[in-house]
Amino acid sequence: MLFAFVIPIHANDAEKQQTLRSPDDNYEFVFMQDEGGKLFYHVSFCGETVVEKSQIGIEVDNGTMEKAMGMGRDQDKQWSDGMHITGIERSNHNETWTPLYGENKQIEDCYNQMTISLKRDDGGIRNEDGYDKRLRYAVSVEIRAYNSGIAFRWHFPESGNGLFLNIRSEQTQFTMPKDTKALCADWAQGPYAWRALKGWKCNVERPLFMKLSSGLNVVLAEARMIDYARGKFGLEKDNVIAVRMFDGAEVIPPYSTPWRVIMAGKRAVDIINNKDLILNLNDTNQIEDCSFI
Repeated sequence: MLFAFVIPIHANDAEKQQTLRSPDDNYEFVFMQDEGGKLFYHVSFCGETVVEKSQIGIEVDNGTMEKAMGMGRDQDKQWSDGMHITGIERSNHNETWTPLYGENKQIEDCYNQMTISLKRDDGGIRNEDGYDKRLRYAVSVEIRAYNSGIAFRWHFPESGNGLFLNIRSEQTQFTMPKDTKALCADWAQGPYAWRALKGWKCNVERPLFMKLSSGLNVVLAEARMIDYARGKFGLEKDNVIAVRMFDGAEVIPPYSTPWRVIMAGKRAVDIINNKDLILNLNDTNQIEDCSFI
């Protein structure tokens, strides 16, 4: 069952802040936009900070197509900076579904969601022939708060001027509390070792398991990666983990990027017990006849 409502937002607000909580109120996700237009967030679990104030962003480079179509050239240093918030939609979802196979006969899919709609607009005018040559893009940040974790992603609706999107990188960061340690592997099936969040020379595999100095266990993961570049985790600087895409991704809207997932637990086994979160974030089965499986 899904309920939704929309909140209009004034674009000239100096600073915007919105909060989303899980159904059991244990997780809290706070979204912010500062006066310069940069987007940030932070996450807490049971009152404890899991991810400190961190940047969220995405880099789209459509310069070649924009120039070829006489649309000018996007000059912003970072594509997702300076966007205008046009609305916020909140909804809640609660249903139970039956997996084809697995440990559980049924899986509960229950979350609160917040969708923050943004747009870029150069203020130009529509061409006389009716073709829209304005540098106008729409995008939204979708955030879900489950009792088992937090997930967020970018969604690009269908474009009115037919532009594809050349996604070059993500500016998604996770600023971890001081003295956090991570259990890292540099490549798939590679050896794991505990490391402090400093001085990494390479990118590490996901999911990434970490332990805070308080003893809280935290995992960074990914779900629903479709037609997108593989990502790993690297250090932007001490205690700041960043998503590192192996390559760019050329996509045609409507399109949604993979979910970036944050899970926390007082015990390590709590993470394992909540692994169905990843299944809930992946698309539903599209095969009509599964009798052959």
